[in-house]
Amino acid sequence: MGEWVKIKKTFVQKDEPSVTVSLNRFSFNAVMKKLAELDKYTHISFYVDDENRRIAFEFKQASNDEDDYQIIKIKSQTLCSSREIFKKQWVSKVTELKGQNVFAAKQEGKKWIITLCPAFENQIKREDVKNIPEDAFGIYRYLDTGRIVYIGKGNIRDRYKSPERGKWKFDLIEYSIIKDDTKAFEWENYWIDKYKEENKGQLPTYNLISGHSD
Repeated sequence: MGEWVKIKKTFVQKDEPSVTVSLNRFSFNAVMKKLAELDKYTHISFYVDDENRRIAFEFKQASNDEDDYQIIKIKSQTLCSSREIFKKQWVSKVTELKGQNVFAAKQEGKKWIITLCPAFENQIKREDVKNIPEDAFGIYRYLDTGRIVYIGKGNIRDRYKSPERGKWKFDLIEYSIIKDDTKAFEWENYWIDKYKEENKGQLPTYNLISGHSD
C-alpha cells in the first residue's frame, strides 16, 4: 500500500481574495479590495510569523503610529510595501517564483493573513554543509551548476551524509526549515510535482535513481 499524500492547491481561484507578492510590494486583488473595503483605509500595519511564513495585514482609516505604512492607490491598483519584510529571505525568495507568487488571503479578526510557500530560501555551498544547523529539518534540493538534481525532505545534514550521496554531482544545497514532518512531506511532493510539470513529467536525476522521496 502506498502512502496518502495531501494535494497542495497550486492556484488561487478568481473569486478568492488574494495578495500578489512581487518585488518590494504587495498587491491586493479586486475581490480582496471589495471584501476588506480597502477604499476606506489609508494606512496598514504588518505582522509576521517567521516560523510558519505568515504575513498579516491590518488596515486602518488613519494612523499616527510611526510603524504603520501608507496604502498606495494607483488607478485600479491597491498596493503596500515594507522594506523590513522584504529583507526576510523567505519573503524575498517568493518574488522570484514565476506564477507562484499569488496567495489566498483569509480574514482572522481585524487581520487579513497570507501564508507563503517554502521556496528553498536558504542557500549554502556543498563544501560548507557543516554550517547547516545540525537540527535543520525541512525540504531541500541539490543543484549542479544551477540545475536541480534532487529534491528531498528530512534532516538536511543527516541526509547529506547518506553514503550513496558522496558520489552524487552537485555544488549547491538550498533548503527551507519546516519542523512538522507531515507538512515537509506535503511540500516535498509539491515541489517534485512542480519540477515534473516544468520538465515534461521527468523527475530530477537522483530522485529518479533513489525514488520519489526520502
